[in-house]
Amino acid sequence: AAVDERRPESEALLEGAEKPASEPKAAPTLRNVLAIPGVIPIGVSYFHLKFLRYALLMWLPYYYEEGLHFSKATAGYMSSSFEFGGLIGTPLIGLISDRQFKGKRDLTAAWFMAGASIMLFACNSVAQAGSLLNALCMFAVGILVIGPDSVLSGTIAQDLGSSSPMGTAVIGTLAGLINSVGSCGSIFQSYATAFISESYGWGVLFSVFVFCAVVSSAILFQVSLRGDSMPKKRLGPDAARRSLLRKVALVASLLAVGAILRASSVNMSGASTSA
Repeated sequence: AAVDERRPESEALLEGAEKPASEPKAAPTLRNVLAIPGVIPIGVSYFHLKFLRYALLMWLPYYYEEGLHFSKATAGYMSSSFEFGGLIGTPLIGLISDRQFKGKRDLTAAWFMAGASIMLFACNSVAQAGSLLNALCMFAVGILVIGPDSVLSGTIAQDLGSSSPMGTAVIGTLAGLINSVGSCGSIFQSYATAFISESYGWGVLFSVFVFCAVVSSAILFQVSLRGDSMPKKRLGPDAARRSLLRKVALVASLLAVGAILRASSVNMSGASTSA
């Protein structure tokens, strides 16, 4: 009789253990993927990053040869500094995000892109300073641009998927969608770069590059601010304090970049006047 009394209790426990496994999850349709918080902003951010990366990749040799009047061989060697920087930036951003930012890859990429905007302004400022300084500045740009590219094209999709109700079942769709939007930026840059450089000059084109880096950085800061790519269980009780710090950092970054853009426009107007 004692065994009969315990049987219903054990069966109830088994039924309770089976319930979580039978709970349905949202189907990974395109509409559901687009509804995941952070997907569209990250796609827009990646569009600007891809615009910037492929414009530099495709046009740097021409810029060094025709814009700065280096020899063809020197221009070819100098332009490779951008991709060499990517060899450092790709593992570096992963290391920094894991050790310093506790897996917040969107925030790490945001700081990298903010640094890229500053270094792009520096590249425009030292354009007449010789091949070595130009190559070193572009090497730093490669670190700061290609590093975030590796994050936005891959691991950020895993972060967004893991924090969504659909879980890991949607990671492939997320990665494909974000990369597709980014590819639109790499296609668009071929027309925009040719038009801007021929119509307005290389100084204006580099200001456009700075603008792209600023937009990409600002969007990533906002995504990180909302915690879209972070699992909700990782948001601790001090989330409000971290949110305030990120807001302060975002405002400071935007003010700094605004000052850089203003100084860049002043330099370009002064150069055109002297010419």
